[in-house]
Amino acid sequence: MRRYSTTLFVFVTLWFSFAINFSAHAKEAITHFDVQIDVQKNGDILVTETLQIRDAKSQSRRGIFRDLPRKYIFESETRPYRITMESIQRDGRKEKYERSTNENAIRYRIGDPEIYLPNGIHNYSLRYTVKNQVRYFNDKDEIYWNATGTYWPYPIEKAKVTVTFPEGANPIAQSAYTGRQGDDAQNYKVKQTKRGYVFETTQTLGKREGITVAAAISKGLIDPPSNADNRFVWWLRNGALTILSLSLAGITGFYTWAWRRVGRDPIKGPVFARYEPPAGYSPAAVSHIYYRGFKSHKALIATLMNLGVKGAIHIKSTQKKVTTLTRTLLEEGQSLSNDNDATASEIQFLADAFKKRKTINLGKKYDAKFTKAYTAFRDAISKEYGNAY
Repeated sequence: MRRYSTTLFVFVTLWFSFAINFSAHAKEAITHFDVQIDVQKNGDILVTETLQIRDAKSQSRRGIFRDLPRKYIFESETRPYRITMESIQRDGRKEKYERSTNENAIRYRIGDPEIYLPNGIHNYSLRYTVKNQVRYFNDKDEIYWNATGTYWPYPIEKAKVTVTFPEGANPIAQSAYTGRQGDDAQNYKVKQTKRGYVFETTQTLGKREGITVAAAISKGLIDPPSNADNRFVWWLRNGALTILSLSLAGITGFYTWAWRRVGRDPIKGPVFARYEPPAGYSPAAVSHIYYRGFKSHKALIATLMNLGVKGAIHIKSTQKKVTTLTRTLLEEGQSLSNDNDATASEIQFLADAFKKRKTINLGKKYDAKFTKAYTAFRDAISKEYGNAY
C-alpha cells in the first residue's frame, strides 16, 4: 500500500511541475526579435524585422499590430517618418495587412481579424524602407532608430539589432537604450563589426518596452542630402506660411481684378448746389431716396415749405410752438395741379389735410385728420420710391 502511495505522489508531483512549466512557456511573448538595419549610401535605411511570437489566447490569435513611430525630433524640429512597407510575411507566406495612422504612430494590422490562427509559434517578417534617416553632424554621420518599438502588449524575451553601413564605413561610436519610451536603461551588450554594430539585450524587455540604437561612422561615405530632401525639409518649415501667403495673394488679386472690372466708382464730377429737386421729383421723394426711408419729419417740413413756395398754403409761426397753415384762396377756376410742378402725392396730401377746413394749427393739440393725411402721404411715397431705390 505504501508503494502505491509513493508512486501516486511522484506522479502528481511530476504532473504539477509539468503544468507549471507549460503554463510559464505558454505565456504569450515575443521569443526573439531580430532587426537588420542596412544603411544606404543615399541616407535611407532598409529595415528587416524577424520576430517569433508564442501565442496563447489573446490578440495574436487573430494577428498582430506593428506600430512604427510617426514623427521624430531633430534639431528642435518635428519631422515625419517617411516609411514604405515593402513586404510582410507570416510563416514564410505573404500576409494580409492594413495601414492606419494616429497622432503618434503608424499602425500596421497584420492578419485577418476574422480568422483565428492555430496555437503555437508564429514567425513574422517585415521589410520596409525609411527615407533619409541619416543624421548629419560636423564630425560624424549617425543613424538613430527605435528598433523594436515600445507598443508591444507582451514582453520580448530576447532582441538583437544589427546595423550595417555601406562598404568602406568606419564605425566610430554607438549607444543604445532599453525600457519604456524615454527610459535611459542600458541593459544590452554590443559587438563591433567591420561595417557596423550588433546590439543584444541582456534581459527580457517587459510590456511596452523596447530597444533604441544609435550608430555613427566617419563622414564622407554617406551622400549629403539631395535637392529633393532639402526641398522637403524646406517645405516642412515653410509650407504652412507659403500656402497662407499664396492664398492671401490669390484672394487679394481676385478682389482687385473684380473691383477694377465692375466695382470701381466712376470719376466724380464737380458738385453744384441745387435749390430745387430734379424735375418730376418732390422734396419728399428726394428725402426718401437720399435717406433710404423717412428720417424724422424732414420730408413733411420740405413738403409744407414747397407747397408754401407754390402758393398753395400760407405758413405763419408767431406763437411759441404753434404753426398755422392756411389754405390760400386761388383765383377763380385755378387749382393746384401737376401743371405747376405739383406731384400727385402732394395734391392728394393737400386735399386730405384741408378737407372741409381752411386753417390747420400744428403743435397746439393732436390733429387726427392731419395725422391721417400725413400717414397716407408717407405710404404713397414709400410705395412709389421704396423698392425701386
